[in-house]
Order: sequence, then structure tokens, then C-alpha cells
Amino acid sequence: ILKQPIGYLQVQHRYRLEQRWIDTLFRQRIRYRAQCIIPLQKSYLDHGKGLFMNVNDEVFLGFGKGIGKNILDQNRFIAAVGYQFSPNFNFQMGYLNQFVIKPDGLHMERNHTIWASVVYNLNFSK
Repeated sequence: ILKQPIGYLQVQHRYRLEQRWIDTLFRQRIRYRAQCIIPLQKSYLDHGKGLFMNVNDEVFLGFGKGIGKNILDQNRFIAAVGYQFSPNFNFQMGYLNQFVIKPDGLHMERNHTIWASVVYNLNFSK
């Protein structure tokens, strides 16, 4: 995860490499997520506590042997409102739009979902 503050916005870029077995096929894909955290309360900026908005988009691209007819596997867009309880703990709830392209490259699906997330970062440095 690369963090890039822009004014009071927190912009993050996350890169993932996935290597997995699906049935008997070995598949690989790259995931890239761009995320923007927008503070909605001054207390979020001052003390790391308070309301915020999370807007992000993640794209999944397959590569190598075993991919379907299209390298784009899926795309996920999330818009959520959250509350930061402490620097290590937050809760978010919002909307997820998931667009999936099936391996045949012809069939697609779009899922509209209520999305909830609880994040607690453990600190092992102490």
C-alpha cells in the first residue's frame, strides 16, 4: 500500500498479486485499488477520530495461462461512510458495485450490494 496525502485527503494505492488454484487450473491476477478517504469532521483531522467517507475502485486483471477470453476479471467500486474510533479501529458501511466478467468473455454480471467493513489493525511493535 502506497499512501499519498493530498491536502486533507488520504489517497492510497494498493497493489496485489494473486496466485491461486481454481478447481484444477492455476490462475494469476493483479489487483489494483485506488482509494480516497475524505474526512467529514474536523476531529478526524485533529485526533484521528470521527466521520469519514471512503471512495475506492479496484480492478482485477488476469494474466498467464488459464485466463479467460478477457484479461479484465472484475471491477469493484465502493462508496461508504465510516467512523474512526481510534487510529487502529474503524467501521464502514456503504454501497458496493461489483462487475464480473465470466471466463467465456461473453457473460457478465453486475452485483449491487450493501457493504460493511470492520477494520482493526494490530500493533505488534510494542
